[in-house]
Amino acid sequence: MFRWYRRFICIAASAALVGVVAGCGGSDDRGASKDLSGEPVKISLVGDIDAPALGVTTPQLRDAAVAAVEAVNRDGGINGRPLELTVCNTQGDPNIAAKCARTSINDGDAASVGTYAIAGGATPVFTAARFPTIGNFPLGPEDFDSPFSYPIVGGTPSAGTCSVALLADVVGVKKIGVLYSEAPASAAGNIVLERALSARGLKATRFTALPPNATDLTPYMTEVAQGSDAVVLVMAPVTAARVVKTARGLGLDTDLVSVSLATKQLTELGRAAERLYQCSLLRPASAGGPGIDQMLREMKAANITPDVDDTATNAWLAVHLFAQVAATLDEITPATVAAAMDRLTDGDLSAIAPPLNTTEPFAGTADTWPRLFNPTVWYGQIADGKIALLRDNAVNPFQPAE
Repeated sequence: MFRWYRRFICIAASAALVGVVAGCGGSDDRGASKDLSGEPVKISLVGDIDAPALGVTTPQLRDAAVAAVEAVNRDGGINGRPLELTVCNTQGDPNIAAKCARTSINDGDAASVGTYAIAGGATPVFTAARFPTIGNFPLGPEDFDSPFSYPIVGGTPSAGTCSVALLADVVGVKKIGVLYSEAPASAAGNIVLERALSARGLKATRFTALPPNATDLTPYMTEVAQGSDAVVLVMAPVTAARVVKTARGLGLDTDLVSVSLATKQLTELGRAAERLYQCSLLRPASAGGPGIDQMLREMKAANITPDVDDTATNAWLAVHLFAQVAATLDEITPATVAAAMDRLTDGDLSAIAPPLNTTEPFAGTADTWPRLFNPTVWYGQIADGKIALLRDNAVNPFQPAE
């Protein structure tokens, strides 16, 4: 039923179950788990690893989590116990995502980490079971309403508000169009953009929907660019990269802003990526720093070629945050993990994001997004194939521009 993947990562034959890390058996000449003993501490990651129905692939999400788990086990596991990760591919289907969540619960996992499911499906199942999701990438209302949701980043609200703030407050653009992928979370994302624009006395020149499996992006990009000096791309990074390539091919002089693209996507775009504005929810890999350096070292140790974007960094942080919290517990269960997360006031996120305080959301967001704990973002622009920061530090896009 199992075959080896990167020496000690097992992959199940199930179409949805992508991998199990540590505690699979076999040997590891890098010493990842040979000195660990006791019952494994089990966690899961539910993600759109390969979601053709949505035109989305995020293998970097899995790879970053794998690297983090291997590093935790090299450093002694969870108080001497091996940490074991199961990665479940949603395939972009909310029904499969729900099944992934039920499997995690039934298999005795202590928590889920780094969940990224554009079509949803997992969070309601986790919530009904009072099961903690740590570092879930918040895209829809359920992610901000669940008392068992502990996101590290601001997700849709922060990304949308960042895009408008960057264009209007930093670049000085007033005629802003929106091109968004049709998905369950689209409505919430568009509301965020409308609020951010309204706060600045602006309205979108137009909202243009992009069907999930559109092959020719030209008509959509052409439409949204009409009358717009800049366009916000509300979509997964892999889709945004396709749109950028299309816009450059059309010779459009329109400014574009998207969530941070992965290393591989920037490389593939080449010169087409130049001048693209970026809203990063976490410190970009190109900005460096101790936390970024640690993540890249751990990927190298796991024989993983770094392909880093917000989803990857978020998954890496989520694993390490779980390990921090679990190490403080005598008994590691979903209930004890959730209780510990509820008390967290200074969760170490390696300076890639501010320390996580889950005891209260940031001021000004509790009424709308009660589980938004960290709204900060990083403004950037692509220069020479990398994200160059436009501000030295993270900013709160919900606050008025200075």
